[in-house]
Amino acid sequence: MKKIMILVFGASVLASCIQIKPIGDLTMISTRNIDRSMNYSLVKNYIGLSNKEKRRSKSKDIEEAVNVTVKSTPGGEYLTNVKLYFVNNPWRLRKVYRQTYVVEGDVWGFKGEQSMKGFKVGDKVFWNGISGQKQGVIVELKNDKQAAIKIEGQEKIELINYDKLTRLSN
Repeated sequence: MKKIMILVFGASVLASCIQIKPIGDLTMISTRNIDRSMNYSLVKNYIGLSNKEKRRSKSKDIEEAVNVTVKSTPGGEYLTNVKLYFVNNPWRLRKVYRQTYVVEGDVWGFKGEQSMKGFKVGDKVFWNGISGQKQGVIVELKNDKQAAIKIEGQEKIELINYDKLTRLSN
């Protein structure tokens, strides 16, 4: 029992050393040129992260943090209603990632024909699942890692990584 208490106490001390500090709030931020004559629309409302995801951030500067947030949303161009955070994690092994940045906010861009990693909504795809090959249609491009796919012959929708998908020719 004594060892368990010491282990729990040690883990809580180590976890409490990680600091997530808000730097500030901005109305708008972008790393790209914004053309005011274009008709941008709200692509995704408030792209926020949990504290666990903030601690895992690997953005070494604010520019990289903005790019990670914007590029994680298909069609994203810039952020509004932005919150900036500084994450200090002294327990990371690589010194480069001990001090990182995180950005949250509303993503604006183009809602038109969006594609992510060569896939777009409506593409017929197949992938190897646990029970063999499956086929389906992409119904939504969730983020830069996964797509929501409606499985053929079922009402079920699954999130599948892009690297596991293969497009079927029409």
